[in-house]
Amino acid sequence: MDPVTHLISGALVGQALSGITGRGTNKSRTPKNGVKTAKTKASLSIFIFCLVMSLLPDIDNLAAFIGPEYYILHHRGATHSFVGGFVMSVVMAAAMMGMGRIFNKKFTFLELLAIGYGLALCHIFLDLITAYGTRIFYPFTDKRYSIPSVFIIDPFFTLSMALALWLSSRSAKNRRVIGMAGLLWMLLWPGVNFGVGRVISHRAAHDPATGAHERIVVLPDPFAPFFWKVLVDEGDSYQAAGTRLFNPETPIRYTRHKKADPDLLKRLARRAPFFGTYAWFADYPVVATASFDGATRMIFTDLKYIATSDFLRRRLKGRKPPFSLVAVFDAQKRMTGYVWRGAMKKI
Repeated sequence: MDPVTHLISGALVGQALSGITGRGTNKSRTPKNGVKTAKTKASLSIFIFCLVMSLLPDIDNLAAFIGPEYYILHHRGATHSFVGGFVMSVVMAAAMMGMGRIFNKKFTFLELLAIGYGLALCHIFLDLITAYGTRIFYPFTDKRYSIPSVFIIDPFFTLSMALALWLSSRSAKNRRVIGMAGLLWMLLWPGVNFGVGRVISHRAAHDPATGAHERIVVLPDPFAPFFWKVLVDEGDSYQAAGTRLFNPETPIRYTRHKKADPDLLKRLARRAPFFGTYAWFADYPVVATASFDGATRMIFTDLKYIATSDFLRRRLKGRKPPFSLVAVFDAQKRMTGYVWRGAMKKI
């Protein structure tokens, strides 16, 4: 999920905990000369703690500075797992205890640990409901899990959570109740979307254009639950199309994509290990061949990232989908390099 949504989720947790000072200490003195009371300082400290913890798992984005392959291997890995989230919570709770003089310590270590781990789980949940994939059981397995219910940037989802945050900040009396309501909505909206996705999947399975298939995958497109991406696995190829929730009578118009041969990716990985990483990373890899300036290019793409709506296809016309990997071959059909995110790397 995008950083703004993560940050709002942390702020909502902070609002839900507003007024709780830990250790059963709800006694506060009347402010004198504008000096904040112990209770106010404790509320501020836990609010800041919530904001930091809501974003902390994304510290693995720093892997991008090391290199693209390192980023793919480690983003949504250790820091997005149940084990990694617990370790980060322990570290942050200990750090918070150490800064007691700054924040007027009123929480026990276990209270901070519970709050921190809850926020780490919120972050994992918000990433798990997108199609990208999250290694929640790392380091026990490198498998990436996903419950694709929400597009990675969902304006309605984010703005509705932001509205709950704004309302909670405007009402001191109902701050905690509204904050908790916002968190409940954070759980309900993906559930609604998931249910709509099952309806779309059932509809696609019975569409005359779908035909024989091994499986059907439905992924949220921008502005889900109104727009969805349908992938039909036909064995040696995929069919992909966009569909709408409120146009059940409109036939689905598919485009066929040739599956990327896993053995081919393994052979290319002997020349450039990045292709082995890409084979692990891509869930629905397809390949297309093109010629450019006398060289042959094999373009590998993950169908998760293609545009299927007419509006996006028009806007992105001529552009490669995100996370496309291009193998470049000379006239003798030897791979001479590859292109990733516009950068050519010779081998």
